[in-house]
Amino acid sequence: MSIIGSNILAGAAGSGVSAYEIEQSLRFNSADSAYLSRTPSSAGNLRTGTISFWIKRSKLQSQPVQNTQMSLLGCIGNGPFFLRYRYQQDYLEYNQGWAGGTGAFDTLAHYRDVCAWQHVCLVNDFTNATAADKVRLYMNGVRQDLTITSALTNADGSWNSTNLHYIGYLNAYFDGYMAEFHNVDGTALDPTSFGEYDNNGVWRPIAYTGSYGTNGFYLTFDPSATNGIGHDHSGNGNNFTPSGFTTSGTGTDVMSDTPTTNWCTLNPLLNQGGSFSEGNLVFTGVGTSYQGSRGTIAIPSSGKWYWESTATTHTTTVGNWTGVGMATAAVSLSSFAGQVAGSVFYGDRNDSNSLISNGTSVVDQGTTTNFSQGDILQCAYDADTGKFWFGLNNSWWDSSVGTTGNPSAGTNQTLTAAAGEYFPIVQTNRTHVITTNFGQRDFAYTPPTGFNALNTANLPAPDIKDGGKYFDTLTWSGTGGSSGATRSLTGLGFSPDLVWGKVRSSSGVGHILMDSVRGVGTGKYLQSNTANAEGTSGPNESLYGYLSSLDSTGFTVTNGTSTFDNWNKSADTYVAWNWLAGGSGSSNTDGSITSTVSANPSAGFSVVAYTGTGANATVGHGLGVAPAMMIIKDRDAQTRWIVYHQTQGNAGYLRLDDTAAFNSDSTVFNTTSPSSTVFSVGTSINTNPTGNDVIAYCFAEVEGYSKFGSYTANNTTDNSFVFCGFKPAFLLIKNYTSGGNDSYHWCTYDDTRSEYNATTNVLWPSNAGSENSSSYSPKNGPAGNGDIDFLSNGFKIRSSASAMGGSDSYVFAAFASHPFGGSGVSPVTAR
Repeated sequence: MSIIGSNILAGAAGSGVSAYEIEQSLRFNSADSAYLSRTPSSAGNLRTGTISFWIKRSKLQSQPVQNTQMSLLGCIGNGPFFLRYRYQQDYLEYNQGWAGGTGAFDTLAHYRDVCAWQHVCLVNDFTNATAADKVRLYMNGVRQDLTITSALTNADGSWNSTNLHYIGYLNAYFDGYMAEFHNVDGTALDPTSFGEYDNNGVWRPIAYTGSYGTNGFYLTFDPSATNGIGHDHSGNGNNFTPSGFTTSGTGTDVMSDTPTTNWCTLNPLLNQGGSFSEGNLVFTGVGTSYQGSRGTIAIPSSGKWYWESTATTHTTTVGNWTGVGMATAAVSLSSFAGQVAGSVFYGDRNDSNSLISNGTSVVDQGTTTNFSQGDILQCAYDADTGKFWFGLNNSWWDSSVGTTGNPSAGTNQTLTAAAGEYFPIVQTNRTHVITTNFGQRDFAYTPPTGFNALNTANLPAPDIKDGGKYFDTLTWSGTGGSSGATRSLTGLGFSPDLVWGKVRSSSGVGHILMDSVRGVGTGKYLQSNTANAEGTSGPNESLYGYLSSLDSTGFTVTNGTSTFDNWNKSADTYVAWNWLAGGSGSSNTDGSITSTVSANPSAGFSVVAYTGTGANATVGHGLGVAPAMMIIKDRDAQTRWIVYHQTQGNAGYLRLDDTAAFNSDSTVFNTTSPSSTVFSVGTSINTNPTGNDVIAYCFAEVEGYSKFGSYTANNTTDNSFVFCGFKPAFLLIKNYTSGGNDSYHWCTYDDTRSEYNATTNVLWPSNAGSENSSSYSPKNGPAGNGDIDFLSNGFKIRSSASAMGGSDSYVFAAFASHPFGGSGVSPVTAR
């Protein structure tokens, strides 16, 4: 968070979770030319009004790049009025023409999340005396920064006129879901009339209780209403005429996927071939290479889960491979998934035969279980036992592919999956069409007893519902002042135990790490971008300033005398990333070396101090589970910052202070992975120097709050999507296969320095350089180097830069702003 202000409306912040539920949404499929329309019989207010609705996007303009628009609403009357997604970068473009000219703006933010719902609130207020307030746009309660092309001055607009009005169309069709559409004629309202922040800081809908005005209307898209999905529920009778929709049967466009229950769909952000339609529930192969898609929700590690797919268009021909199942994120869908460990798969095979596979074990079933066009393929998975059942048209198979499988009873499973984080998958190497249903419309068959559908309401309750209570970012501008003067920096919801700070606007000093176990003040200075020892080997704090106390909601800094001030130079900008552990620490004797540990097991973070022995040893960390990442530094000597990451294992390390790739070294961790109580150190002077004091920052993975994983990039600006199970608030990335020059520095991003996508502001823990933002403009085509989208369930690399998006593999550490739903929390919405 920034301590110098926010665009978030105060309104209902801090209130509890509203019980208000939205029952259905309407799916718009551009290929069906779907839209709603109405021509009012008399004009309403042409200068003032509020439009509120919820959307979940399907097709993006930037993937693949399309030179078209995608309209959310529009009207051609006194001049063309529309709100639409613009081609290539998916920013929102507003236009209102009138007799005297045109008012127009573009959003600086880019809206590229296809996994979650967003609330749009558009306020037309043309009589407002403040030019910037004549049009206001809010997304999830946050007012958007706009590039105003031209202003409106007492213009008579087109919306609420007697001209033809569209929803989902104006020269280009919308592709996605829409719910709860309000049009308030004659009143400029804040978004708090339609939504509120719950007590975890997530925006969610509330019931609107105001009036609507002459041409106002309220659409719930209820097919059972008197006038069907176009029925106006405001009482005004301003009904809309639908076109291109199906409202019943297996092809219905009325869905239970809503802002209050977000459902799994297929995820086009994975970009592994094929095309998507019908709200990302239909996957179409486009050639003879392997292609496929994963679901937007990972299957939880506990519980029972069910979904269906239909072989919508299917032919059995030699060379065909088409089917369904589940796979981990590491399994590529650009080759046959069924033969890769970490997958289970059922599909057709070559000469009319079918197959069941469990990783590398492929069992040819002949024609016993072969499916045909129109057949229903069923998947049932018990995550607690690993048992998986495949079914065809409500016949369930056992391991011999007899018809005695019984998921309801938990018996005679088709196969047993290895442990892992799985996603539903579809795959084909032909122009076949697979339609998947996760439950947002009625299943073809009754799910087995005890099995759930994949939506955010059914996910397990997360341990941490608001990541800001355990990690948060502060940004501020320096105020300067006399040497020795202090400044209190506040805004956190906790007293930090690790503060990682950096001057953003200057390269004069590097990254500074201070913690509650070493204590703060002069002589406690460590920099991640150098191998220097603590204190005297670092910059002189009396010159450069220092962090002098850790406080209940932040920290206090003391000014130095140098022009390179660490914390508070006038006109410089700063950032600090802050973690909550357990205070100043206490003695821990779990290891062969006694340590001092400040631990927060709930958030998976501890600060560990110990004295090295030079001999193989263990050190207690206090987390209760094995750390997934550790950052270790000898405080007394000029030695490397050592990073352990679970994806790289215990036989080597990464260095936080330079650009090197992964280094093999058996002496650093004694080739022993951390346990639930201790981590191991060998004879290396970097982790176990004889007689020297060492500090270690230990992180364990907490579902819905932190993630420590890896990904392989593809060297394009339409790069890897990485599932985290939450929207990141902080992201640390390192190329581990290449290194050695400035192209391979560690990279840090956060959602405070970059308040909207694309997330471009990057700092390098291995370099003292000032913050860099790529040259990025909504109209300049593909994203620049360093661009990343923070999404509701993970992040998407939109850069080909070697540091995060080249033809290499990368490790990352991510911390959440909010989990991706779960029992007892709101569905997460993208900004």
